[in-house]
Amino acid sequence: MRFFFISLLLLSALQLSAQDTTFVKVYYGVNLDLRSKATAENQYNGVTIAGEIGNNGLVIQVDSLGELSWARTVESLNSTTQFTDIINCADSGYVVSGKLVSTNGQGVKIACIKFDKFGDTIWTRKFDVFSGTSENIGRCAVSELYDSTYVLSWSDQNANRTMIVRMDPSGAVLWDKVLTVNHLQLMEMTTPADSMIYIAGIDGTTGGVIVKVNPAGEVQWCKGYPQFDLIDLSYSGNDIYGLYANTSDQLGVMRLDTAGTISWMNTYSLNYVNGFQPPGVRSLTDSTLVVYKGQDGWDDKAIKIDTSGNVLQERAVYMELNAMSRHIKGGGFIVGNGPLYGLKTYWNSHIGLYKVDKDLFTESCSYVASDITTNTESCVPNTINFIETSGVQQENLNAQIIVADIHTDNNCVDIWGGVEELETIHVEVFPNVTSSSVKFLFEDEATNSITIHSLGGEEIFCNTFVGNCLEVDVRHLESGIYFYTCSNGSGTMSGKFVKM
Repeated sequence: MRFFFISLLLLSALQLSAQDTTFVKVYYGVNLDLRSKATAENQYNGVTIAGEIGNNGLVIQVDSLGELSWARTVESLNSTTQFTDIINCADSGYVVSGKLVSTNGQGVKIACIKFDKFGDTIWTRKFDVFSGTSENIGRCAVSELYDSTYVLSWSDQNANRTMIVRMDPSGAVLWDKVLTVNHLQLMEMTTPADSMIYIAGIDGTTGGVIVKVNPAGEVQWCKGYPQFDLIDLSYSGNDIYGLYANTSDQLGVMRLDTAGTISWMNTYSLNYVNGFQPPGVRSLTDSTLVVYKGQDGWDDKAIKIDTSGNVLQERAVYMELNAMSRHIKGGGFIVGNGPLYGLKTYWNSHIGLYKVDKDLFTESCSYVASDITTNTESCVPNTINFIETSGVQQENLNAQIIVADIHTDNNCVDIWGGVEELETIHVEVFPNVTSSSVKFLFEDEATNSITIHSLGGEEIFCNTFVGNCLEVDVRHLESGIYFYTCSNGSGTMSGKFVKM
């Protein structure tokens, strides 16, 4: 009996230790591109990721140590499956949502699938859209209400309509609403402690929009936030936090009450580049928030702020950030798309996962950023007019859902060695987008080397010189992404540039 209790204590200690462990993981397929799109915390204190594998949808569940529990791929006949959102349900299952884009000219549908905690399919549904073109349907968001019903929402910009559908636990439609709001591009939907539905998006003419809907489908208010494009929503208690981009394409956070009134707005020196994975904001268990920005997969940043908008921590990582889920012990999981560092030894895209502590710290593949500045902003919300109708059509989704062949690697993956060996010198490289030349400025006059590889790994330039500056002519290169390695006796640094 004594041995049993000692073993139990040791097992509990190991489990607690695992929950506090930070790590970096890579998930990849064989000859297939993987891309993450959204995450949800799970019952194993880990994270479940929704995204894409090739032309199919992908859902993978990992535990608190990043070990793969299960993976599923979703294939729909004559369509590509693009998941955009996932939630962890009260019954420990998951609901994922996204769109089905026809490969034979039949337009686009909205998909919604319920999985149990073991990855088995509970039900599948699909919905018609009005315009039928993929370009006009962006994010499809899903959320769970207090009574284990689900709300699905998406926008059809071409048809000038935003759809909201409430489904019961079996996926049957309880009600649907069609809101006509001026070319609204839906970016996020959330359901805070007040059990209301908040939908944020970008108006085609003025700026950000938030629509508040009660569980019965009745619109409470619809407000515009001129000059500020609303990109994401999160909440802590009954406080709502909106991530926005201002007219200078700088990211910021506004705190709102349940009436849509702003209490503060802070803008940070984080540039928003449209066309990449949208940035986001997430609340953590210690009542702080994390703002993350994924741009080019290189030197992307996450910052931790308090509920007054003050910056607490900053971290830069080597991948295209696109989602975050919190962890019960503080901190959370930051998910994105590779490469995490350098050139991949297998040339397909992959998913990267950082487990970070409450200070956004992890053991490798990242560093502390210290260049974030803060400015205050102001905005006077106005009332947005809308037309309310109904008429969303639902049917069962016929899809093949099978086990996905996913592999994992620990830590950073590169062709030169570990990240600790590489990032030991500083070199200024500019411009990072060019049509003519790239200049490399080393800190010291020394024997320095520069090597440039193509995206396929081919060495296209190598030069060793004595001095601290070298300008490389790239006019003869084809347009695309190129990777460079700068080295001397003190160490090595790597990066990339774009040839226009």
